[in-house]
Amino acid sequence: MKKILVILLPLSIFCGGLYFFIPSNPFIGKTISVSTTDINAFKFLVNQKKWIRWWPGSKVASNDSLFVFSGISFQIVKNTYSGVTVFIKDDEIALNSKISYAATDNETVNITWLADTQNNNGLTKRVENYVEAIKLNKSMFIILQHLKAFMENDQNVYGLKIGISHVKDSVMVAAKTIRSGYPDVPFIYGMVKALKKQYEQQNIKATNYPMLNISKNINNNYDITVAIPVDKTPGRLNKNTFVNKMVVGGNIMVTEVKGGPYIINNAFLQLKNYSRDHHLTAPAMPFELLVTDRSVERDTSKWVTKIYYPIF
Repeated sequence: MKKILVILLPLSIFCGGLYFFIPSNPFIGKTISVSTTDINAFKFLVNQKKWIRWWPGSKVASNDSLFVFSGISFQIVKNTYSGVTVFIKDDEIALNSKISYAATDNETVNITWLADTQNNNGLTKRVENYVEAIKLNKSMFIILQHLKAFMENDQNVYGLKIGISHVKDSVMVAAKTIRSGYPDVPFIYGMVKALKKQYEQQNIKATNYPMLNISKNINNNYDITVAIPVDKTPGRLNKNTFVNKMVVGGNIMVTEVKGGPYIINNAFLQLKNYSRDHHLTAPAMPFELLVTDRSVERDTSKWVTKIYYPIF
């Protein structure tokens, strides 16, 4: 009898310790800080169609809102402007959770994922829930880290690799004209050819590819500006031709694309979105650098263009 008591007493003390020291409702939640904007957090967190782009696990093909990671299913049940409600289920648990986001400043967003807890008074269930909470916290952390890595990559968010460079070409020979219809390639390169003729007659050399800006004005006509960086300021120029000087060292966003007008226009749009999201201002007009001579290469899928977007 004494031997039995010697065995049962420590076991009872151990079980009692487990009961009192293991919480009946263990905390389930994680918070991460992401270098992004609240606009992008809303775009990729609240819109469930975007989840497949960053989700680290698998998606259930038959259900647009059901995702799986590490054997646990996560189903989006409600979307709001501030976040999403997610139902979490595996063999041992079934509970609701909420993922929300809040901007801390212009460049950082905190994303918090909190799950409901289940009160259980039985020792066995309490231990099971504690083990499940550890597993779920780990899975939630991995999922949020994938979201963080995704949103901190500009190419994922804007579809472009965006760099910040500095203005190197200070002197440009430029010409501007207005046309009712969108200018075609021969028209643009006619302007380029006319500019080249003027500065080459003065023994001036180009220092970069031709630049182009096309924008629609309030009269629904097209303002067309062509410029070519040169190594020195020309002494004389024809009518409608002028010298444009840039501030060397000024900040400028730059990206490179391959494709025709649709690809190029989308690049301008995404740089504009980036500028808006990061509260940047454009002190000068954006432009495209015509790396490929489009008058020679007629296949638009082979056009290489650099897009420049001045900022401060």
